[in-house]
Amino acid sequence: MELPDPYKGDTRGQKATQWLDQMLLWVALHQDQFNEEEQMVVWILYHMTDKVANWALPIIGTIIKGKGNPPTTIPAFTAKFKEAFANPNAKRAAAQKIATLNQTSTTSEYITEFCNLMAELD
Repeated sequence: MELPDPYKGDTRGQKATQWLDQMLLWVALHQDQFNEEEQMVVWILYHMTDKVANWALPIIGTIIKGKGNPPTTIPAFTAKFKEAFANPNAKRAAAQKIATLNQTSTTSEYITEFCNLMAELD
């Protein structure tokens, strides 16, 4: 698996969380390169550039200095990232789409759409 391009902050919502999921998968596949989970978090933060670097660099600095309460685990980092870049209304929007979902194509396409919407609820 190739390393995803750095996240620049140009897109938010689903595109941002997809980028994070790709980075988390890359880190999971290469976890032997990291001694600690904290190093994984810093590595992901390091792959944020442009506008989003303004968000990432202070977190990296806090981790390096060992001060404050920065996210040093993957779950804590994921929560902080989604808080900043995910669509806060995504779950509500997905629930509304499920409530009004009708089969207008093949069963396979309908099931795929339903499963994708259910995944947004998690």
